[in-house]
Amino acid sequence: MAAIVHSVDIGRRPDEVFAYVTDPSKFTEWQAAVVSASAESDGPLQQGSRMVMTRRMGKRDQTMTAELTDVVVSLPRFTSDLAQADESVKKMANFQFDTVVFGHGDPIVVGADAAVAALAASL
Repeated sequence: MAAIVHSVDIGRRPDEVFAYVTDPSKFTEWQAAVVSASAESDGPLQQGSRMVMTRRMGKRDQTMTAELTDVVVSLPRFTSDLAQADESVKKMANFQFDTVVFGHGDPIVVGADAAVAALAASL
């Protein structure tokens, strides 16, 4: 059986996306069945954190409490110093060039300077 694959490109850094999708107060923004959600304690989610969530199930709302039993964060990292990487991108945005080749991913062969400038502006 062939795998079903779906991908979404998000114009944010992985750590920002992870923070968003693990924030119970944001669940209603991206999970259609969630009516409300809140953490029982302040701070980032971690092992032992509990949250109360109400989901619409058919015609009724069901409230449940969930406890995180395990948290595994494996954000892709291509550099150990993200601040320095951001500064490098901002410096590159001051130059004109057609092509940029990265150590990972596909090269940009048309309009590379505009793409780098757009990335720099988002940092």
